[in-house]
Amino acid sequence: MAATAWHAPSYVSSTLGTRLASGRPLADAESSQIHGALLLTDIEGWTSRVEELCGIGPEGLDELARTLNAYFVRLTEIVYGHGGDLLTATGDAFLCCWQADDEAGLTEATVRAAQAGLAFQAAHDGLELRTRIGIATGALELALVGGVNGRWELLPIGAPLDDVAIAERAAPAGSVALAPSAWSRIADRAQGDALDGGDLVLLSSLRKPPDPAGVADRADIDAEAIAPFVPAPVRGWRADSGTEWLAELRPLTVVMARLLDDLLSTGSLDGKLHSDALSLAGRVAKDTWSRLPGGASER
Repeated sequence: MAATAWHAPSYVSSTLGTRLASGRPLADAESSQIHGALLLTDIEGWTSRVEELCGIGPEGLDELARTLNAYFVRLTEIVYGHGGDLLTATGDAFLCCWQADDEAGLTEATVRAAQAGLAFQAAHDGLELRTRIGIATGALELALVGGVNGRWELLPIGAPLDDVAIAERAAPAGSVALAPSAWSRIADRAQGDALDGGDLVLLSSLRKPPDPAGVADRADIDAEAIAPFVPAPVRGWRADSGTEWLAELRPLTVVMARLLDDLLSTGSLDGKLHSDALSLAGRVAKDTWSRLPGGASER
């Protein structure tokens, strides 16, 4: 499969791309610990907007695809332009990460994440799609799990995931909310107000923000190495289908499952990573879906 067939590198984060470009085969679940600042976005009222536009017919789908594509392009430009990486996307929610070499580098990573969050909100001020943004900081695991029917997933794990979700849900549309882990890193370099009297902070500005980090070069990756992380329907799309946006309208049933295990909040127990346990859970789920009529072992 040629890399130009479905623009392969665009479907994985820079973090995952670096791992895949190493050439090491992915045979078993694996995990690595990183330090970083997480930024989570969510569009206010997106579900109702989707239902409204899909009800119109092809014209509504066209508008929906163009709107989300323009949103996604702007978000990625700002995130990568400020030195970040888009780790995962689920629906209209995007999880971005600014990695630090160690805990000491978390302050700079958090500042850049906050700078990107403010820049994105400023760029979309007054537009139809209003976004909530949360930011949290700390240590987390990046696990590669799956392996059923050749499909793999990048799965972030750790307390910062819970913290950033709480901050995002509490943020008013059009604003950036910081979890305590993030605010403690940049309180002397930023201005903000306590959100509803709690420990979350509504960020208003940064003092002497750094210059944008610029976009780093992406690793050269073979499309075959990326394919296991891309849903099967997408792998069938061709470049001559158009590169501005691509979309399909399909009836489907969505199932969301969450592992209720306190160990996932820390990512490790006595130094032992949980990627094997997570991979097993992922394999069971994917294998179950694929056995059902019409089921698909896709994200």
